[in-house]
Amino acid sequence: MRIEELGQGGMGVSPYVDFHTHRHRYQVYAGRTDVIAVQSVMYGLELPLPEANYVTLGIHPMQDDVQELVRRLRVEPDKLRADLMAEINALGGRCCGIGECGWDRRSVLSWEDQDALMAFHYALAQDLGLPLVLHIVGGVHRLLALKSSVPSECVGWFYHGFRGKSATLGQLISAGVHVSLSPTHHTPKEIMMRSAEGVFFLETDDSDRDIETVYGEAASLLDVDVSYLRNKLLGDFKIFLSK
Repeated sequence: MRIEELGQGGMGVSPYVDFHTHRHRYQVYAGRTDVIAVQSVMYGLELPLPEANYVTLGIHPMQDDVQELVRRLRVEPDKLRADLMAEINALGGRCCGIGECGWDRRSVLSWEDQDALMAFHYALAQDLGLPLVLHIVGGVHRLLALKSSVPSECVGWFYHGFRGKSATLGQLISAGVHVSLSPTHHTPKEIMMRSAEGVFFLETDDSDRDIETVYGEAASLLDVDVSYLRNKLLGDFKIFLSK
């Protein structure tokens, strides 16, 4: 689906955008025309669904075979890159981002190995002109350090599933990193308000929550109509696709 094909649904209302979801969740959307969803695929472990509107592809720091993939990165980086490129090329225009990738303090990998893996993804994203979709658990300082070391005109960086504090959100915004959230009624209003000042997204990730529920919680926190939020996030998604 090309950018120019992303339009309004019935009754002049934009479709919901589920920025980050997984295979089991995506299958719930079968046959629905009011949802545009991005399936997150772990390289080597999962396959993109044929019905997926959009796909992001990357090596997750927590996936089961990550140690073997890091070994390959050390001994045959060009072959690993070529294998990923083959899958990306097979997806054509459906591949809209690289990731999810990043840092996780629970990973079996050392921080240094995770740094190397993230540098690999960044270089791939830059060469392809695709944005990065980031998974961060305990690695915000490493994200900010890498972001500050690369050119300001680099591809877009999008931190999925943000659940941090307001001060951390401020650091991310200042660094030019966008966020995606899955808010509940427990989400601080300040987090929602600050996120919505720029480009941001909503997602279901690997939960069983419906995207309508997520939008409803966000709209309540922002004191706006869900229809307004649907229109805004479709516009933000078009910006994401152009990054």
